[in-house]
Amino acid sequence: MNMHNAQPPAPAGGCLGGVAKVVAVLVVLPVRAVWEFFAWVCRLVGRYLLAPLVAYVLEPVVRVVGWVLGWVLRIFVVWPCRFLWRYLLAPVGQFLYAYFLAPVGRLLWRWVLRPLGHAAVWLAGVLVEYLFGPLYRYVLTPLGHLIAWAWRIAGQILRVLGWVLIGWVAVKVYKYVLTPLGHVLRDAWRAVRAAAREVRIALFG
Repeated sequence: MNMHNAQPPAPAGGCLGGVAKVVAVLVVLPVRAVWEFFAWVCRLVGRYLLAPLVAYVLEPVVRVVGWVLGWVLRIFVVWPCRFLWRYLLAPVGQFLYAYFLAPVGRLLWRWVLRPLGHAAVWLAGVLVEYLFGPLYRYVLTPLGHLIAWAWRIAGQILRVLGWVLIGWVAVKVYKYVLTPLGHVLRDAWRAVRAAAREVRIALFG
């Protein structure tokens, strides 16, 4: 091969390849460099500033603040509420139940709920006796009997029709199918017997 006559390789893509390389060098590479620098700075800040700050400052402060808030809530909320419930609300509730709710409940039961129950029972009895009783006696019962009678008659009619149809079909089948078939089989059997007898006579005399 003649090394002096060898041509240098043409750039890939021609003009478009050159434009892409220029864009990569002028735009993408600086942006990537800035991104890498920002990520490196963030890692340094997180490792050598934020992590020690969280570990040695924020966590102890949060624990102390939580402990203080817990005691503040216990002193100013939990213990007063417990005291109020034990020495005020519970006696007040017992007093209200004993001298207000229980008497009101008994009065409601005696003068409201029990009369309402009696009225409901009486109304149900009246409805059963004067509405549902006649309805059942003069409408539903005859209607039920009528439906049962119609059901029974329909079953008898269907049975009769079934027997009639089955008998008619059986007569027709016997007359037009079985009888001719029996005649054919009888004639064939007679012919077979006659042929067998002739063969026997011819062979054995």
